[in-house]
Amino acid sequence: MNAEHSVDSSKLQVVAEKLRQGFQSGRTRELASRLRLLSALEALVQDNQKLLCQAISDDLGRPADDTYIAELSVILEEIHTAKRCLKSWMKPKSKR
Repeated sequence: MNAEHSVDSSKLQVVAEKLRQGFQSGRTRELASRLRLLSALEALVQDNQKLLCQAISDDLGRPADDTYIAELSVILEEIHTAKRCLKSWMKPKSKR
């Protein structure tokens, strides 16, 4: 891995712990919170599209346009689907 793209494992541990605490607090259980997080993820992917395509292309050795089609467009479509369906996914299911 390129030193420019390497990640310090201690930083990952800090991020993981913050995510764990956020989840355990329950603040991500509400529909509005989940929709905000999905929108933030969507914006992150869109805002960093060129960087992500280049990094994936460098790793896989394929053109950036192919990377967008095969990877990022799929991610963005899945986010869109999740935002559209989330409310129904969150409905309680009856026990049989």
